[in-house]
Amino acid sequence: MAQIAADVLGVAMDSVRVEHGDTESVGYTDGSYGSRTLLVTGTAVMNAANDVLNQLKERAAFLLETDPDGIDYRDQNFFAKDDASKELNLAQVCSQSVGPMSGSIVGIGTSSGLPEAPTSAASIAEVEVDESTGRAAVKKMTVFQDPGKAINPMAVEGQVQGGAGQGIGWAMSEEYQWKDAVMRNATLLDYRIPTALDLPMIDVVLVETPNPSGPFGARGVGEACIITPISSVANAVHSATGARLFHSPFTPERIREATRARVGGGP
Repeated sequence: MAQIAADVLGVAMDSVRVEHGDTESVGYTDGSYGSRTLLVTGTAVMNAANDVLNQLKERAAFLLETDPDGIDYRDQNFFAKDDASKELNLAQVCSQSVGPMSGSIVGIGTSSGLPEAPTSAASIAEVEVDESTGRAAVKKMTVFQDPGKAINPMAVEGQVQGGAGQGIGWAMSEEYQWKDAVMRNATLLDYRIPTALDLPMIDVVLVETPNPSGPFGARGVGEACIITPISSVANAVHSATGARLFHSPFTPERIREATRARVGGGP
């Protein structure tokens, strides 16, 4: 969000400070879910930053004795369109815009009713299978994701890797175990989520297709990359063994059972 505000105002991201609110200090929101946070909140931030910029243009126009429509802003400088000699930088306008007569500048931005911005992902898994024991190991995962426009590519890559790691957990180890209507693995000591030691190298390829209604073309990221690993792992096991798995996680027992069924039984 800081990057969006910084891009609109043309300043370094370090110049923007983000303060986290709560339900008492901010207005109603539908919530942060469905990969909508950047799309919806980012649009609101962009609108708020543009509101700030428009107010600064009005202050600059007053100081330069011209009409607000006659002000250009670029490279942190305000210019009078009809007179290039009339110029003020951002710091000058800000310093002269705070006081008992002028008050402070507060930008407000909202977003609602945005068009849907579907995203897509695909993954390729490299899996090693020991057919004698049924044990499988994911050796490498490559995930392709369309973030629209990656506002912060490093953060997007990390989010995709985290989602793919969760998908690998679904494929290889995560499972509810029930007996007599009681969950037998209700704690993280027994419910096996993958750790960093369990995950392979996860390469991320961003395929950017800008979203015309999103902030700077952004789409959601968090969910699509979780879904595809389980299918790619299943297909990789099938490629390695010829056995088709229909139930996850792909434990050694299930892989061995599917392999034996493929060859018509046996020890």
